[in-house]
Amino acid sequence: MSLLGKLMGSARKSEIGFGINENCVLLSVNNDERKNANNEIIKRNCYTKIAALDDNGANVAEREIFWFNLDNTQEKVFEQFKGQLEQLSNIVDTFCPAGEKDIWDMAFDKILENAGVEATKEALQVAVKDRSKLEAITSSLYATYVEILQVESGKDLAEKHPVRFKVAYDNKGNNLGAPKYGSIIESMTVPFKDSTLRITKSDEDNKVKADNIASSKPTAGAPSNI
Repeated sequence: MSLLGKLMGSARKSEIGFGINENCVLLSVNNDERKNANNEIIKRNCYTKIAALDDNGANVAEREIFWFNLDNTQEKVFEQFKGQLEQLSNIVDTFCPAGEKDIWDMAFDKILENAGVEATKEALQVAVKDRSKLEAITSSLYATYVEILQVESGKDLAEKHPVRFKVAYDNKGNNLGAPKYGSIIESMTVPFKDSTLRITKSDEDNKVKADNIASSKPTAGAPSNI
């Protein structure tokens, strides 16, 4: 490949946009520690990079999604935990469908056992409100997610598992990314007419908010009101 080709290939890609995006693949997953401009650790986990491919298999856009670390003092921590678990499970199950053994399900049971938590909803509700137990469960869960999916990531491997990828705005219209709750991806082997991924009325309303925010921002080079 020419130098120009290499440079263009490594250039920053456009971001995957709003909607149900087809022919996407899993590029990478990691739990690498990241810091902000003030050298403070960013409290996020399970960085997952998805790429959109064109008809020729070229990577034309990317988006990295992640989840925020949970806080045991939050009133809705159990609902937040369930939401994260649902979405992580959605991704793992899509790329690694359960065969004779569901490794993700088995791993979750083992995580609870190692944390000394009974595998019941009631026990889990109590456990996530305990800082040390929540840390034990989530740190193992996030590590297992990455361990399982790393063998499925990378463009060459990922092309064998093309997926649909839902991207939407938050309820304030400020941030575009994976929805906070519900399924995020779906195998392209599912016929589009049978797809469970949907852009809801709420998603559309949030996009309107985002469009209004964008239209209210001054255009670059436009005269200031000052």
